[in-house]
Amino acid sequence: MTSIVLAADGLLGDRLEEILATDHMVERLTEGADLLKVAQCRDDAVFITVLVQPLGDFLELLTAFRCRRPEGEIVVVSDGLVPAQVSLAVFRHGATDVVEQPVDQPERLLQAISKGILRQRQATESAQLVQQLVDRNYLLSRIHELLDELHRAPSLDALLSGVMPALREISGATAVAITVDGPEAVTAGWPLPHDAPADRTIPLHLEEQAVGTVHLQGAQMFAGYAISSEDLFIALTRQLALVIHHHHR
Repeated sequence: MTSIVLAADGLLGDRLEEILATDHMVERLTEGADLLKVAQCRDDAVFITVLVQPLGDFLELLTAFRCRRPEGEIVVVSDGLVPAQVSLAVFRHGATDVVEQPVDQPERLLQAISKGILRQRQATESAQLVQQLVDRNYLLSRIHELLDELHRAPSLDALLSGVMPALREISGATAVAITVDGPEAVTAGWPLPHDAPADRTIPLHLEEQAVGTVHLQGAQMFAGYAISSEDLFIALTRQLALVIHHHHR
């Protein structure tokens, strides 16, 4: 159910609450100041307020709401007809819809709310897509930097020491360790005590040959980023296997 914040007094407020409560969760307010306070912490709600006089004060309230919630949905209702000039001013100051005589035309009010919910959902999805692109581009850039560092590492120890912080950042793990296979096995990173095994291990393969293993403790792949794909991390471990093989053969 969608959350509705209803700023309306008296009988009109009571009737609007009855109409809305059938399909929505309604939070009733009575003061304009309360509306502004709630606007700062209720990103998921559609706001409804009643057109009141003097008009100048009401328009200031709308402007203040819009400053606090640039993408918020606020529907203005009136128990009478709204002159075209007043309706235009209300839209210019931030209202997303104006509904006349909502008690007599409840379907018009519910339609306005449905449109507001749809706009909010689309805005959220759009913001998520943008954030995914930003995060993916950042991680790609970070991985390319890391690959350059790997190929320039003068020794295996330098390679493992240099790669550890970036692996921790990209994987979202609280701790990272790498074991390198071979006649003289090498371990770098946090110790691997028997009572605290790795949450996740990712083998490092070069074609069919096992080169080593990445151990992740407390890993949440790409934690803190909007993307959840592990493709970038897996691609990085393949390059890591190649460079380790070069240094340790």
